[in-house]
Amino acid sequence: MAVFNRVYCPACKKGHNIYDENLKKIDCSCGEQAAIKANEKNFFIDYVCLMESAAGKGFGSSRKLAEDVLSKRRIEIV
Repeated sequence: MAVFNRVYCPACKKGHNIYDENLKKIDCSCGEQAAIKANEKNFFIDYVCLMESAAGKGFGSSRKLAEDVLSKRRIEIV
């Protein structure tokens, strides 16, 4: 279970899940670099529940909201 930011390559549009908030750019497999801009945050939560298929649900630009939802999901699973 984790919170991550999804960044898309400007050249090939491939999505990359970023778990490290300190990264400033990533190298895409197409050879281009994608900058990670502070104002372009797109947070998701990643979890697996065998009784639910909502893994990878997006929560916009608020990391706090994504972390709160993930905490709630952990409680619901228990």
